[in-house]
Amino acid sequence: MKQIIPCNEKLYAIYNLDEGDELKLPVLAFGLNELGYIIPLTFDGGSGLDEARAENLDRYELEEDTRIADALEGIETRLDALEELQGTAEQLRECIGYERPAIYAPSGSKGFNFLRIGGTVYKD
Repeated sequence: MKQIIPCNEKLYAIYNLDEGDELKLPVLAFGLNELGYIIPLTFDGGSGLDEARAENLDRYELEEDTRIADALEGIETRLDALEELQGTAEQLRECIGYERPAIYAPSGSKGFNFLRIGGTVYKD
């Protein structure tokens, strides 16, 4: 090999095996051989870094990076949750009341907030 260039994408070489099974090996780099041909270099746990041989090679497969899509979907979900939370906060604000301080309280005393709860309480 004259030169080796690393592969910065998640690229796989897919090989057809005898019984219809497939072998998927990651392409780690590309090599430039003495004749000027570019040869993908795959990694196999048994043999290490090896040339992607054409004899059983079926295709190359690029694994798409879904991290950006996942992040965008997560943001959309959070925005939907915020909209629901704002509606809930509006409803809660309607249930909160304020009571001024009693007339006999010292001057400068603060009143208090309370939560109105409606409905029926059942007692056995």
